[in-house]
Amino acid sequence: MVSGKRRRLVEANVNLDLSYITDRVIGMSFPAYSTVEKLYRNNIENVADFFDERHNESYMIYNMSNRNVEVQYFHHNVVSYPWEDHHSPTLPILL
Repeated sequence: MVSGKRRRLVEANVNLDLSYITDRVIGMSFPAYSTVEKLYRNNIENVADFFDERHNESYMIYNMSNRNVEVQYFHHNVVSYPWEDHHSPTLPILL
């Protein structure tokens, strides 16, 4: 309901607010950990299951937010480049 008319990945047992940009690049917002966030964001458990099933635990998560990812959900395959939401990254982070 919250994502409105944006594209979602909706297949058999998957309904996630994410998009394949290429076969190897997926874009999505930060996943939800709390009950309230799960009302309008992808559930972290569902996202982790999706990556494990579809990408055979062979993936890397690039966290481009100012929030900490609980890396154990993704087998520690996480690299973080933190910057403030709705702002441009600093030049060193961008490079």
